[in-house]
Amino acid sequence: MVTMNSQELALMQKRDELLARIGSQRTQVAAIGRQWRAPLEVADKGIAVIRFLRANPVWLVAGSAAVFLVRRRSLIGMAQAGWRLWKIYRSAGSWAATITRPGNHPPAA
Repeated sequence: MVTMNSQELALMQKRDELLARIGSQRTQVAAIGRQWRAPLEVADKGIAVIRFLRANPVWLVAGSAAVFLVRRRSLIGMAQAGWRLWKIYRSAGSWAATITRPGNHPPAA
């Protein structure tokens, strides 16, 4: 018959406590992941749109022209709107390039 000494018993109890804690933390991480799923999907779609517009700037021009035709703005108003869109496009492009640059992410644990 094998008997456990107090050290082995304490080690087994500590292991059981740690396994229970791991299970609890795993559940918490899964809940956090479910909460962030929708916002991250929206962000991914936004980045995809920015990439598409950078690769196909003609769509940006076409969209601006459509806005012009629908709203029938004056030439000055259209120029101001175009300038704003251009600034947004440039800042969004530089932002997207920054976050999608290889090596810009922390190493995986």
